[in-house]
Amino acid sequence: ARRFERRSLELATLVMVVSSPLARAVQVLGRANVAVIPNGVDPDRFDPRRSDGKQVRARYGLGSTLTIGWAGILREWHGLELLLEAVATLPAVTLLIVGDGPARQTLERRAEQLGLRDRVVITGRVAHEEMPDHIAAMDIAVVADERTGVASPMKLLEYMSMARAVVAPRKENIEDLIDHDVDGLLFEQGRADLLVEQLDRLIADQQLRAAVG
Repeated sequence: ARRFERRSLELATLVMVVSSPLARAVQVLGRANVAVIPNGVDPDRFDPRRSDGKQVRARYGLGSTLTIGWAGILREWHGLELLLEAVATLPAVTLLIVGDGPARQTLERRAEQLGLRDRVVITGRVAHEEMPDHIAAMDIAVVADERTGVASPMKLLEYMSMARAVVAPRKENIEDLIDHDVDGLLFEQGRADLLVEQLDRLIADQQLRAAVG
């Protein structure tokens, strides 16, 4: 009876994690039953029908230019230099970076070196309640890098809730959330040329932007 009771407790142990790679690690190390439950977004707050990107576009002088966007804390490991390199090959677009952080000066210098001073807007810190309007100002939203391999990125979920066309690196934790060519486009991590390829597809095809958004 005690053996049966102990086995029943083992079977009842359930650990909830945010991604498939993390689930496998927990199963191996902890020998527990695991359910993958990705992060989520409040759809009442991040609702494109309730947001106004026009005011944000006017504030930063974006006009009607096709705008590629990124949101978050500006840190070295978020791959923003890769995104700058990609945008440098796409002359008809503007890059809207929503956020601030320790890598800002480095990014500004790199943008200057790439001749992007007039095509990159860095907003500085934005209150979270203003994020839906800022994301609404983007035509295409990017996750430039995801180096943890196990996260369930909130920026990605916020982009998707706002019905933006999303481009993100092809990693298993990202594929928990995105089916390539269905609700986003994926590229091989660290490859600026392949990021450009997916951005080019969305820039050239408004219907595709609407469909994956």
